[in-house]
Amino acid sequence: MPNIRKLIIYYHQNDYYGHPRLLQAFSNLPHLDSIDTRDALFKADADYGETTQTTVSKTWWNRLVQYFLDNYPSRLRSVRLYGMSPLHLAAFCKIRDRLPALEYLDLTMSIGLDLRDAFAYQTRWKSSLTRLVLRQCTGVHVTVVANHVASGVFGNLQYLTLSMCGHASDDPDLALPPHNDLSWLISTMQRVEIDHADHWRVAALARLHVRELVLSRVPRKTELLVAQRERLFSGLEKLSISPTNESEFLSEMRKAAARRGITVTTDDVPFRGDCTCHRE
Repeated sequence: MPNIRKLIIYYHQNDYYGHPRLLQAFSNLPHLDSIDTRDALFKADADYGETTQTTVSKTWWNRLVQYFLDNYPSRLRSVRLYGMSPLHLAAFCKIRDRLPALEYLDLTMSIGLDLRDAFAYQTRWKSSLTRLVLRQCTGVHVTVVANHVASGVFGNLQYLTLSMCGHASDDPDLALPPHNDLSWLISTMQRVEIDHADHWRVAALARLHVRELVLSRVPRKTELLVAQRERLFSGLEKLSISPTNESEFLSEMRKAAARRGITVTTDDVPFRGDCTCHRE
């Protein structure tokens, strides 16, 4: 089947066999530009803890991902990795440094604590990223994300989704290196989605320039502050928040937002309660 453009591959995290014949079958796909790997046993609301780099390096999944990164670096435009283990450092560096055509990157639990420092480096990604999705990545500090986006580390990013990212050890007052240029160096983003974040994490991301913002599972006081403060999320035109039965709060939100020329809606939030602290 030489005309395959997208592969969706289900795997088991505890598979350590090399599957050489399967890899050989993937060796000649001249039109392949999208890979999507999914852990067959992964449950989004489970607590799996941190997997060590040594353990990851021995898995079939790691071998599979690195195989595609090594054999199709100039063609991959879309990469989605959905599972319970972090990327191996070598694989992360290949995604950052070797995929010039990459436009869409979707990572679930792929940036663990062992990759926190590597993710924070100011190295300019070699990709053409326009959309970045990060879910349950413990090694992703929101202040680092905001700085990377603003300074163009990811390129001219237009769509960003952050869901349940970060770790309890994150420093809310993280001081960025003094050499960083904190000015906004890319065009205004189209849409930013922030899910399951406390007040300081949303505040750290408030320097983003974006037309449309989605806030889900964040404190109500945070939503109100965003609507009230002119300097937060510059360029904002539309704010989507989780549905609420508090008509008085929603009225206050809309009045505050109207002063900034922002439309507030409750019908465009893609996230729903699937964690122990936000059950529906």
